[in-house]
Amino acid sequence: MLVGGRRRTSVEQALADLKEKLTGDDTVAITSATETLQQASYKLAEAVYSQARQQPGPGEAQAGPEAGAEPPSGPAPADGDVVDAEIIDEGDQDKDQQKGA
Repeated sequence: MLVGGRRRTSVEQALADLKEKLTGDDTVAITSATETLQQASYKLAEAVYSQARQQPGPGEAQAGPEAGAEPPSGPAPADGDVVDAEIIDEGDQDKDQQKGA
């Protein structure tokens, strides 16, 4: 996926500017450069997501089963085949019996 050179360049420039500001002690300049980098990153992300929506992903081009693929054999698993069970700790039963005796 290609991203426009202008957007990439703006992110790279903002990053370089922030790195330069980080060598100093001016917190206002650092904050400003961070915000500039963040905005450039958002614009880059928008472009990437926009391109991704326009291009079909892997497997989206074919809507049906693959050519030559065989359907699964045998019955489909039923969702209603659930077994409910209770676990009983026999050690607890012995204690209960001793208390009652």
